[in-house]
Amino acid sequence: MSYVTCPNCGVSRGSAVLTEPPTTCPDCCARLHLDVALASPLPPKPRTSPVELDRVLLSGRDAPGSARSEFRSFAAPLGEHIASVGTLMVSEMVTNAVQHGPAGEASTIGLHYAVVGETLQVEISDDGRGFVPRKRFNGQGEGSGWGLHIVSELADSWGVDHGRPTRVWFELAV
Repeated sequence: MSYVTCPNCGVSRGSAVLTEPPTTCPDCCARLHLDVALASPLPPKPRTSPVELDRVLLSGRDAPGSARSEFRSFAAPLGEHIASVGTLMVSEMVTNAVQHGPAGEASTIGLHYAVVGETLQVEISDDGRGFVPRKRFNGQGEGSGWGLHIVSELADSWGVDHGRPTRVWFELAV
């Protein structure tokens, strides 16, 4: 669509792309000027991610699914790869917090997701007594010990902060 504006009375008129815009103002007969500002489309808004998100979930069987959903919504603007890889790691870490953290009706798990510069930072915390991460070993059951192994393989960096609360974190370049 092209637009013209009258320099005398300020009237703006639009016309379809296939139709010539009028050359004279229908109100005052002044010569109309092509209005480039109105004719050019607005640039698309870039998709941006919120800078950070903090949540507290009740510990329990629904916590990993809730954490995945919160993370996927937060990370979607960062691209499918970051959203998928991060969702897997968040799921593993929250599952560990549910399985190895304190059990009780009032037990909670803290989630902190942040984009700092070109880095996605994720922290999962609980009121557990802490732990020292160890590598998988020969003879370990097939169904256990994979959560932090997956995190160590996929994250750009990760770690465990000791003390209370227990805090497991990872970072991904975005």
